[in-house]
Amino acid sequence: RVYRLRGHTLEQLTFDHSLVWEMRASGDLSEEALKSNAIPKNVITRSLGPSASVQVDLEGPFTLQVGDRFLICSDGLSGQINDEEIGILMGVLDIETAVRAMIDLANLRGGPDNITVVIAEVKSNALALLPGTRPPAAKGKVSYPVAFGVVAAVCALSSVVLLMVAQFPLAAISAAAAVVAGVSGWIKSQIDASSGDRSANLGRGPYRKYICKPSSAFVDQLLIVIRELQEWILENGTQVDQKGIDASVNAGNQANAKKDYKQAIVHYCNALIAMMRDVRNKADDKDDEAIEY
Repeated sequence: RVYRLRGHTLEQLTFDHSLVWEMRASGDLSEEALKSNAIPKNVITRSLGPSASVQVDLEGPFTLQVGDRFLICSDGLSGQINDEEIGILMGVLDIETAVRAMIDLANLRGGPDNITVVIAEVKSNALALLPGTRPPAAKGKVSYPVAFGVVAAVCALSSVVLLMVAQFPLAAISAAAAVVAGVSGWIKSQIDASSGDRSANLGRGPYRKYICKPSSAFVDQLLIVIRELQEWILENGTQVDQKGIDASVNAGNQANAKKDYKQAIVHYCNALIAMMRDVRNKADDKDDEAIEY
């Protein structure tokens, strides 16, 4: 999937090649069937490998603004972390921390598949204003406005007729009107091409939109994960930087008590990342020992 985060709004820009999404798009899947999980969500309709050719989706182009963040990920991430949580982590954390926290959280929730995450951020006005970052009309398909063309043609024809009957002043006026209509139509077609008519865009994205703000519910979810991981570390006698981890957790608790959920998420994610780093380092020291999450 590819997502764009703009402010607190997360949009999924790509269409899932799954049976559920295909059936919903065709109108063959009711909301009741979707909620009851009657259709298995792991059935894919397109993939690379089985066939010599593959149908490829083209989406966009999508506009860029300074501060926009784009995320591309495999279903190892989106299958374990829901879209609202992805949007919150993208919006609250710096890019490196967000990627690490997402991978660690997905692993702690089961991690049944490989997890690939890439985040990019638009940091420059120069980049946001580059050609192609605004939806253009399709190449070769910029049409001349019909109304302007009709007016120009009628005025030109009237001018010819008036010249034939020696009505020179009226002929001049009609000719001028024809020129004005023709030039106005050309100008309008160029404006339409540069502003980017949505009908010329490829695909139908964005397909989903969420408002993602730090919340007490997500903070509570992070706390549950942290406590379970702390219990596992204690039971297995794994050596971790307890002082640093406790400092992050305590800072998170204080922010949570003040209902500053953004800072609570930052501190809890730092604690989570630190614990997982120490656990992985410990596992690397034991060649034959596997760690189960």
